[in-house]
Amino acid sequence: MRTDILRFCISSIFLLLVSVQAASSKSIKREIIRNERAANEMKTLTGTNFAPCHIQFTDSTYVKLDNSSYLLSKYPFKMDCYSSDEELVNESWAKLNNQTGIWEAYFSGSKRDHKLLDKVTKVYQIKAVNSQGYAITVDDINGDPKMRDRRMYFCLLRPPIAVCGRARSMRLSKPETNILPQLFELLRSVEFIDD
Repeated sequence: MRTDILRFCISSIFLLLVSVQAASSKSIKREIIRNERAANEMKTLTGTNFAPCHIQFTDSTYVKLDNSSYLLSKYPFKMDCYSSDEELVNESWAKLNNQTGIWEAYFSGSKRDHKLLDKVTKVYQIKAVNSQGYAITVDDINGDPKMRDRRMYFCLLRPPIAVCGRARSMRLSKPETNILPQLFELLRSVEFIDD
């Protein structure tokens, strides 16, 4: 947890969120820029191969929100940019089957964990504007059934960079809280910008 708080503080310092209102006002283009300084500081602190990145995505849900409000209260993902050959990108929740070109669920724990998680895990192939990767949903299997969530983990790769992250997609006891369609819409609109 301490690492997550530290990661948020450092990441948010160097995160720039820019928006461009679409002509139709039905959507807004938002950009996230993570600079090289932030990537290097995160690498020094964690040993993970973070990378600078510049991505753009379309938000059609919170069009009227300014960037500060959106980032602080509505941006659904916790995400970071990595080198696309980082182990976390290629073997955390999913692994690319090189023969089929399909991302498959990847469980690093015991056979018992694999058997339990396999029943509550679903993998989605994601094609974004100029990248591709996976999204995976995993349902909580422990704790108070009324408090269990469905979580999404994702990575979009455009070598040499990947954007990976996570989000809570719904409270399992309240199907009306499902935001998976909006999360997919946002992910499919991601575009890596070459600087």
